[in-house]
Amino acid sequence: MLTKRQPLAAAVLLLTLIGGLGAVFAVVLPEDAATYLAPTLASILVFAMFWLILQRQLGENIFGELGFLYVGLIVAYTVVPAVAFMTASFYQGGPLDQLLPESTELRTHLWRQVLFESGVASGYLLLRGRVTWQAPAIVEGQDRDDRTLVFVAILIAVSLASMTLLSAPVESYYDSYLRYDHLPWLQHKFVSVCVRMSLGLYCVLLVFLFRNYQKYKLIIPVVVAAICMHEIVYSLGARIQALLVILEAIILYHYTVKKISLKWGLLACAGLAVLFSAIELVRMLDDFSSARSVIADEGLKPAGEFISVFFPGFHL
Repeated sequence: MLTKRQPLAAAVLLLTLIGGLGAVFAVVLPEDAATYLAPTLASILVFAMFWLILQRQLGENIFGELGFLYVGLIVAYTVVPAVAFMTASFYQGGPLDQLLPESTELRTHLWRQVLFESGVASGYLLLRGRVTWQAPAIVEGQDRDDRTLVFVAILIAVSLASMTLLSAPVESYYDSYLRYDHLPWLQHKFVSVCVRMSLGLYCVLLVFLFRNYQKYKLIIPVVVAAICMHEIVYSLGARIQALLVILEAIILYHYTVKKISLKWGLLACAGLAVLFSAIELVRMLDDFSSARSVIADEGLKPAGEFISVFFPGFHL
């Protein structure tokens, strides 16, 4: 394998490939778009080098590595917005378009994210070690898991019911962020606790379901789908909590049931990106037929959450 037997050759090949792509894009892209090219390629290079070194360090499938997933998310939140800025392939005329800073500020912020990515990757490689966790062949102490699952499910149901009953009427995605602003202080804090408790208990619920995978393997997909559907519908299109639940389920499956190959993991991530981008378009237009016509005319564009990560540093 190239990363194990010829690490230097792999690094040289990687540098040559990215350098060649940079030279081609620098010539092809307009001057405004080329502004974002250097930090974009630097982010990809850092991730690729991190991937090669981590693969060599552990010598096995690294898809389930939390550091690999976290650095991958940093790259996604750097490269996808940069490509959107280069091609202007975000939905212009909306709130995100109004908040975008100048191109030079965006380029500077992209370099900040490359620096952050480099720090996380270096620290993870330095402190990770070579030991990998193996799921036990026999899971002990399962005699009370059923009662725990019932208790956690009841707490989740009570939290979601409280949030629904105390919510103001909501007609749009942006209204969903203000649905509790009418409440007195004490009730507002109670709802805040319910929100946090439900999100945390989703993870607890999945952990105990996967601890008893053979018993609940048919129920787990239904539970994951129900949670994701509720979070997307209740928020009128927000997808971050649904994404976290799906990632939790994937990682739990990887560690407790069967290893997921890197190829299938990346394909699943690509599929999620397409699906969630389509959900955003439907949310914006409130109409499936209009969404289809926009996709036919303009193509499917990156989800707005990838671009919104740039706003806090400039506007809050």
